[in-house]
Amino acid sequence: MQTIRTTTGILIAAPLLFWGGWNIGKAVYPEPAQQLAAQSQVATLSRRLIAMSQEETQKNICAETLQLADEADRHYCFEAPKLTEQKGAQIDLTTQKIILFENGKIVDILPVAYQSPENVWFQTPTGYFRVGFMNEKHRSSLFPVNMPYAIQITEDFFMHEIPFYDDGTKVTSKFSGGCLRFETDIAKRLFAFLDRGDQLVIYKTFGDRTIKPTLHAPVAMDQFWIRQRFYSPLRSLWNYSGNLDKLMLDYDEHAGVDLAPNRDATNLSAYAITDGTVMRVQPNDGTDHGMGATVIVEHTIDGKTLYGVYAHLASIAASITEGCTVHAGDTLGTVGNSAYDCQNNWKVGTDGCDSTNPDDIHLHFELKTKPVLENPEGDEACKLKTTGEPHACYGYTPGDPRDYGYLDPIKELFDKQ
Repeated sequence: MQTIRTTTGILIAAPLLFWGGWNIGKAVYPEPAQQLAAQSQVATLSRRLIAMSQEETQKNICAETLQLADEADRHYCFEAPKLTEQKGAQIDLTTQKIILFENGKIVDILPVAYQSPENVWFQTPTGYFRVGFMNEKHRSSLFPVNMPYAIQITEDFFMHEIPFYDDGTKVTSKFSGGCLRFETDIAKRLFAFLDRGDQLVIYKTFGDRTIKPTLHAPVAMDQFWIRQRFYSPLRSLWNYSGNLDKLMLDYDEHAGVDLAPNRDATNLSAYAITDGTVMRVQPNDGTDHGMGATVIVEHTIDGKTLYGVYAHLASIAASITEGCTVHAGDTLGTVGNSAYDCQNNWKVGTDGCDSTNPDDIHLHFELKTKPVLENPEGDEACKLKTTGEPHACYGYTPGDPRDYGYLDPIKELFDKQ
């Protein structure tokens, strides 16, 4: 022990002596004025370089042939793609823009006319998809309208021209049952560009949100995007196709929010949203029900006792143990894609440890009324798809998640600008 202390003292003292001697030397032998001026210029240049915008320092991924109709869209040229393939489309629901990629370059950025409302079972689904059915002269199976240039996103959700009746009159309402609608010329361009099987990613960003003053974001907001929003629909049954009154019974709803890092993100920490007590540390050991390595923390938000669920972690911080106190901004772990005793279970496409698809790294974050992995309310509300046997729900619910003890994390944590 004495040897270690002595060695450490030498290691610390040596640079201190050097630093002190160097500064004394500067005082005794001052530098020429021109050298000081040059150093000042270098310092100024360094500050300018640090202050340079992301657009000036990152690689431009827009094709040389791209002509922006809206200069505000230029930022997409300097953002890492969310697509994992060379050709496809990114749909940003926050700005209502669709970004077309070919050979890894942005070749067009087009406006979405309008989308569905949020927090309803039929809202536009978010996540990764592939172009399915395409029909230039499609007619709705649910409403007496024509939907030309229809491109299937998934199941009952399409992109298409603004619908019109048989007499040619366009639907005037901006209500959408989950489909994305485009003006005629835009719909034609999309239909001509996309092919069946092309990759799609539909998402939101934090561009219209600010974290509430008393809270801390669960991830670095400037390096993450909303890959899967609260209440996003996922079809699990096919009993009521074409039946508008009962179609919702075929869908489950996402009970949390999935926050994915940019491809070039450098900060993958998961943070406590406010002070609290760790109620449960769930290892990724096969008893996690698909939640992977998870930390559940009791928080008080606006006078309400709620439980934050931080799931799919790649690792949990060593300091995080059941019963310990955490403070807003404390690191709980590292964002990952763990589940079912597999470190990298969640993928873009087919999931599982044997899948060779790209990793789908994200924080699955829930706010709920009890410190449990499953649905806090509703008992065994879900059913096994294979046998129909009732069981608890994990990550999804067979209806409005708010009826099963979940709250919308984005609404609770963020203010809308």
